[in-house]
Amino acid sequence: RDVERSRGLGDVYKRQLLKADVRKAHRLVKINRKDWCYIAARIGDGIFLNKVSTFEAASAQFYWGRMAALILRLPYQLTPLDGGHRAYLDDYVSSPREVGAPHIVTLILLVLTATGTPLSWKKCHLDTTNSWLGFLISLTTHQVHLGPHRLPLVADIVTDIIAERPQTTNTIERWAGLLNWASTAHAFLRPALQHVYAWLEVTRTSRTPTRPPHRLWLCLLYTSPSPRDLSTSRMPSSA
Repeated sequence: RDVERSRGLGDVYKRQLLKADVRKAHRLVKINRKDWCYIAARIGDGIFLNKVSTFEAASAQFYWGRMAALILRLPYQLTPLDGGHRAYLDDYVSSPREVGAPHIVTLILLVLTATGTPLSWKKCHLDTTNSWLGFLISLTTHQVHLGPHRLPLVADIVTDIIAERPQTTNTIERWAGLLNWASTAHAFLRPALQHVYAWLEVTRTSRTPTRPPHRLWLCLLYTSPSPRDLSTSRMPSSA
């Protein structure tokens, strides 16, 4: 199926979607002195100890993930019966009922600010259609689309694979990550992922650019919409 009813949003209430972003989220968590040795980093000839969590460090999500979960409990305490609240890394999203949404959102943002959560105000947005994690989410149609910045990238990948153009290991690795992400919205990409990773392994072994396997481009050729239709096809809103 290329469309699925959104669980939790398909009720009788019209809803809006609030997107919020926490500035420098991973650096908000102060690390205990006894734990500094676990997040050391070597830069050149020097070894540095991080006193706060650092983005892209392996330990960053370990510390920030717990802080984010604690912060996420505040909106639930403020609006226990209204909508859902979710967090992914430093990105928050809430789905309050459309009636009274501005007041509820204002309350949530004021409380977060009062508790010291540094929000990136230019990234805060409230609407029935909103972008989050690279996806365009519509609470009017209960659909999720690829965002306008990622959609052309996925369309070009599908086109190049169907055209059987040879690719390097680095390119296939980048494509594998992007297609894996896009498959959460475009279900037709999921069967192709195993062939992408098999192609990647062959290219690593040969150390030369290789063409995509026939099973991969056949899978995409007969199951995917055209690159033009990618922008209008329905997507599962459970992504």
